[in-house]
Amino acid sequence: MNMQTEMHQHHLQWQKPQFGWLKCNVDVRFHNESSKTSAGWCLRDHRGQYVMAGSSWRQGNCPIIEGEAMAMIEAMKEMEQRGFAHVIFESDSKNVVDVIHSHALEIL
Repeated sequence: MNMQTEMHQHHLQWQKPQFGWLKCNVDVRFHNESSKTSAGWCLRDHRGQYVMAGSSWRQGNCPIIEGEAMAMIEAMKEMEQRGFAHVIFESDSKNVVDVIHSHALEIL
């Protein structure tokens, strides 16, 4: 039996938000050697221009989905505290994005 596996590689490119909107890219990193977790975000405008960024560190490592969710929540809180209303949040964690979308109507 001869099996052939086809693999698709997707090259994703960052897309600018619409005029009047901002985009906040969020990610997390686990530093096993120092047992720390870092979260970061970067905010850009409709032209793709840098607006601001932030990061945080926590002692200890956590499950990946927990770290990704923590990073997203921190970014959302920061945007709210700074008064930004039209923000698109982007993450490479499909699980976190799916959970947020599944509860979107409850939030509204």
